[in-house]
Amino acid sequence: MFSYVGYDSLTLDTVIIRRYDKTTSGDRLKDTFLLSRTEGITYRFNLDTAFVVGSKIGGLPIFTLQSEWNYEIFIPAAGKTFKIRDILEDQTSREVPCYSPKMQKSVCINSIYGITVDNRPASVDGDRIWLSK
Repeated sequence: MFSYVGYDSLTLDTVIIRRYDKTTSGDRLKDTFLLSRTEGITYRFNLDTAFVVGSKIGGLPIFTLQSEWNYEIFIPAAGKTFKIRDILEDQTSREVPCYSPKMQKSVCINSIYGITVDNRPASVDGDRIWLSK
């Protein structure tokens, strides 16, 4: 998920994420996600950085990045848009318990190790992407 450097809690109250189909010529908008405090997003602040620590509704993730899409992260209160491209991730999976200890199912654990933000390589730390003012 994202860590926002230089933003306060009021500015981050609402974040809009647009997902684009990158397989077409030119990006075509696929869908839009609204992340807000009223929709289950929570932050932990440390100095000048806001860390997303809660992003689930009913136990399901609100949003995760995937390499087959391009994204725009829009912070309306700041008038700032980040363009996310060229996501690189390891394609891995693991077995996890499902309903009972004797049942297992395979789940994808695709860790991001590279990304471009606003046409520049960006720092990634354990699936955390740093977005600065």
